[in-house]
Amino acid sequence: MNKFIKFSMFVAIVAIATVVGCKRDNSNSLPENMQKMTLSGVVSDLNGNPLSDVKVVTGTETVVTNSDGTFNFKQAEVIGKRLVVRFVKSGYFTVTRSYIKQDDMYFEAALAPKGNSGISLKTTFDATQEKTLEVGGMKVQLPASSVVHHKGSAYNGNVTAHML
Repeated sequence: MNKFIKFSMFVAIVAIATVVGCKRDNSNSLPENMQKMTLSGVVSDLNGNPLSDVKVVTGTETVVTNSDGTFNFKQAEVIGKRLVVRFVKSGYFTVTRSYIKQDDMYFEAALAPKGNSGISLKTTFDATQEKTLEVGGMKVQLPASSVVHHKGSAYNGNVTAHML
């Protein structure tokens, strides 16, 4: 088993949407408040260059951007008035956005690359030691032995952290 645990720290705006009250009847109809709609947009890097092969996810639907960074959902499912879209590409920070549903929805998203720059940090450290992560005027202080396994037990080993 690999001794490195990778985790991402996102110091950014996080959108959380909670959907309550969906009931499904026994027919093939959509749950109450569920609507189908068309969504499209473009994904770029921070310099405005289009990014291909970005997974764009909403609900149970996933599409991938093409060579010019564009994507299109022909039948995306939206519950109520809230839409949550996630943009995922290897080597980049994942972006999750929450939108209020409109008739013709078009999104533009920019993804930041992971690594060391003026706005991002990648570092590896011993989980048993205190560590301060600092980039772009932001600081995160991690006490010694504060990294734990998913069941809560202390993790002993190296940790790779990405911060934006």
